[in-house]
Amino acid sequence: MSATTDSQRGKVPESWPGVFENPHGGYHVHLTLNKRETPIIGGAIDPQALAPPGTPVLAGMSVFEDCIVFVLRNGQAIVMHVTDPVAAGSVVYFHEPNGMLRQAVPLERLNPGWVLSTYRFRGDLGKFDKRLAQMRCRLAPPIHRKSPTFWMAGGWLGAVVYTTPSLVWRVRDWQYSPLPQPQAATPTAEQVDRLSTAYPADVQQILALQERGVEKITYQVGGLNLVLSYLERIGLAEVVDRYCPREGQLSEGTVITVLVINRLLAPCALRKVARWVAQTGLHLWLGISDPALLNYDRLADALLAVYPHWQVIAAEVTLRAVEQFRLRVETVHYDLTSVFFHGAYEGSAWVDFGYSRDHRPDKPQVNIGLSTTADGEVVLPGGSGIHAGHTHDGTTTVSAHQQLHALFQRSDILVTGDRIMQSAENMLLIARAHGRFLGPVDWTPYIRRVVASCPDEEFKVLPYSTEAGHLIKATLRRLRFKVKEKLSKVMLIW
Repeated sequence: MSATTDSQRGKVPESWPGVFENPHGGYHVHLTLNKRETPIIGGAIDPQALAPPGTPVLAGMSVFEDCIVFVLRNGQAIVMHVTDPVAAGSVVYFHEPNGMLRQAVPLERLNPGWVLSTYRFRGDLGKFDKRLAQMRCRLAPPIHRKSPTFWMAGGWLGAVVYTTPSLVWRVRDWQYSPLPQPQAATPTAEQVDRLSTAYPADVQQILALQERGVEKITYQVGGLNLVLSYLERIGLAEVVDRYCPREGQLSEGTVITVLVINRLLAPCALRKVARWVAQTGLHLWLGISDPALLNYDRLADALLAVYPHWQVIAAEVTLRAVEQFRLRVETVHYDLTSVFFHGAYEGSAWVDFGYSRDHRPDKPQVNIGLSTTADGEVVLPGGSGIHAGHTHDGTTTVSAHQQLHALFQRSDILVTGDRIMQSAENMLLIARAHGRFLGPVDWTPYIRRVVASCPDEEFKVLPYSTEAGHLIKATLRRLRFKVKEKLSKVMLIW
């Protein structure tokens, strides 16, 4: 509601705490600072110098364009239009929590008429003078603008508005996205009460469509368009359909596409996927006639059909992604993660107890070896693998190297990992395959002696360590590791 004055120029309604009309023009706005510490009142104090009863507490203040917004702790906001002639001569009184007046600031000092940016002030007026000086350096007369001002977008009257902060910021957003050709429509009484005096652009559209008898359905699209465009570029549905052909209304590639998008944007149980598709409108993007077709049984059938071919599908999709997005695979980061399960999985070849990275040793899990690119940590499904929950990290390193070499047909890939993977046995097997690896090793007594024997001047500061705020020094030494291998049995034929 707006503070339009009547013919008597009387008091502002009592429902507006802290706002009083000045008989000589303008308004007096009284606000209590949001502070814990407050000076002690000593001696006799004139009651007229204290804050009026019911003075609201200031949570924050924003200054932009030709307006000032006082956000209150009671969930309301006071908005003042400084260029309105009625607001001329207004004064804002800031009081301490004990009621004593701290500062009286003329309204034109807070906003002389037009501010280019948005400036926010704390509820305790911390750094008030410094912030005010920064704001006054960017004062300017109102320029010609195509979009309406904040006050015009709100459609308010008068010089003072007492409303909610949420409506203030909504109007702030509306002014930058007005309707090209607003369609006026007659609202219902309930809509008038709920929306007060401002009608956002989307409500105007809905009311206009209702007049024509057209139903408007809103879908929560989110990131569907972005994710779907990526999946189309790597040809996920096409690859799945080639290895898992199916006759019917829904192909396996379409179902897997739905599951991948759901897993990336809003993971949920299989029985809830159809409802999620209906809410987002994904079925319209993929040409699915009815989201109900994506029931639990249909999704489970698709997963069972893909499982025997998932490795070749992952490899082909990975190669397409590397080609499409020009991913660099000279250096690959490899590490294990895990997913734990609830329920009974006795006898499962995959779900088992092991070292829990989720700090849930009471839950069975499945380990996943992830290979990611060094430039952006893009996961390479064709270079990743699934392992039983009890699998030790170090036993997967060599197989990960072999998988990457076979996938990209190159042996010069540098694979990095943590120290638990860089055992002497693993390094020997990778070296024999002409592979490369980089990572820390165990701090053994042998390595301690080698490091202690290096002179200080031999260590060089790594350039990137200075950016982290601390120095890291390194040196290069060749080390020898001993590996014991069992001799294979050889049958000699004489």
